[in-house]
Amino acid sequence: AAIGFAGAFLSFALVFRTNVCYSRWWEGRCLWGAIITHSFDASQQASCWILDRDLETRFQRATILFAWSSKAHLRDNKLRDDAEEGKT
Repeated sequence: AAIGFAGAFLSFALVFRTNVCYSRWWEGRCLWGAIITHSFDASQQASCWILDRDLETRFQRATILFAWSSKAHLRDNKLRDDAEEGKT
């Protein structure tokens, strides 16, 4: 009876832990998608409202750089690290 209780408890703990981890991953995925979507929207708005093409290009590159630097920061890397070359 004790082994059955321990097995049931361990199963519950494992399922609960897996569910919590998946929830955290999904929340991060949704927030990352929001960053990408807002960056895309900002770039589209820039192409409509900024008349100077050089300034528009600089703004669009800055929004891309923001997304890349956010990814590097969340991974505790620097942008110049080999892991941030777009391969992973």
